[in-house]
Amino acid sequence: MNMKITFTVLSLILLFDDCRPQNLRNAAMKGERRQLQADPVKVGANVMVTGPAPWSEAFARIKTFWQDEVDTAGGIKVGAVSHPLDLIVLDNENDIDKATANQALLIAQGVIATLGPYFSSRAIPAGAVSNEERTTMISATSTNPATTLNRPYVFRASFLDSFQGPMIARFVSTNYGFTKVAIVYECSDAYSQGLADYFKKAWDEKYGETVAYECIDVSANSTLTLEDQIPPVVNKVASTDADFMFLPTYDVVGFAVIKNAYENAAWNGTNSTAVEQARQMPAMGRLIVGAEAAIDNMPVLAECGAPCEGVVAVTMFDPMDPSEVTQKFVQDFGEAYNGTVPTSADALTYDAFKLIENAISNCGVITGDLQVDRDCVRDAMGNTTDFPGVAGSITFDANGDPSKCVNFVQVEGGKQVPLSQLCPETV
Repeated sequence: MNMKITFTVLSLILLFDDCRPQNLRNAAMKGERRQLQADPVKVGANVMVTGPAPWSEAFARIKTFWQDEVDTAGGIKVGAVSHPLDLIVLDNENDIDKATANQALLIAQGVIATLGPYFSSRAIPAGAVSNEERTTMISATSTNPATTLNRPYVFRASFLDSFQGPMIARFVSTNYGFTKVAIVYECSDAYSQGLADYFKKAWDEKYGETVAYECIDVSANSTLTLEDQIPPVVNKVASTDADFMFLPTYDVVGFAVIKNAYENAAWNGTNSTAVEQARQMPAMGRLIVGAEAAIDNMPVLAECGAPCEGVVAVTMFDPMDPSEVTQKFVQDFGEAYNGTVPTSADALTYDAFKLIENAISNCGVITGDLQVDRDCVRDAMGNTTDFPGVAGSITFDANGDPSKCVNFVQVEGGKQVPLSQLCPETV
């Protein structure tokens, strides 16, 4: 009897020992499955899905491009775990109130960070919501300082109007020796009004005189169309002795003003070959200078023809930049979109998403405590230095603003040809 009991106990012990490695293997396999099935990381996008083509189309392209890139990599890697990307997109329809409401909706849905609105007039109120709710927001293209000022949870991928404006003034004065400018901006728009003011202040203090300061009302409350407003404004600036016109506008207004100015005899003389040649050599004729949003719609620029020839503008992205990260992006983007060259909106949207991804990865772990994770992303974003963006290296200052170069281009043959670059360390 005792021998049977001893044998039975021994058999059970041996049976348990034989099974234990398999049990451990099963547990390990379950652990692997748990890792592969890690909780998704929710990232929001509060953008115009329906709205001006350069930005809505850029978002549509980069949304797919980045999502495919993350999926191919197995997710966003945080420490030893790769988390699937759950990208939640809300269309703000380029409406200020909707952009503000969408930011609150995304935060309520548990996003860890958001890509904010493109335009400053939308990004400023959306940023206020993000900062109050302690959730990181980064705008790809907002340039107004108010977007990030005193908001530790708000960042941008573009340079500031307070930098762009003075740099444009310096560039024109240094390269062409002009002293008189006519400025045409968009009334009541935070981006256009702010940039116009920054440029005018620098110009009037250091370089010359503002002889006309006019605006076009594009608000929903306006009872006048662009066709009603632009010819009188162009006539007014043409009657001055301005050496050049500065357009801190978006592309719709920018192209309309440029075309009207080209057809205006008082501004452009006649449409003779001699005048067209003068426009391509601004020191000999009246020049038009656009901000970075004025001629950013490449398809329209290609169709603009003679009116746009010789126009000088700022761009935030140079697809000919020889850096490895930029050229890889241009090549991969071209392969994904039938040889299309990425625009500034494409590049800055991609950089904004990659900065979010980089900050999430640098947290080291997703704890599951949403506010802890949101705070970690904010801290990681704020500590970003020398990030290799496709539109330039990014190091954030205390306000969440990057130090970046301003690229100047001139339109030749319907394309943007590089002229020069001004960087913070050179000014």
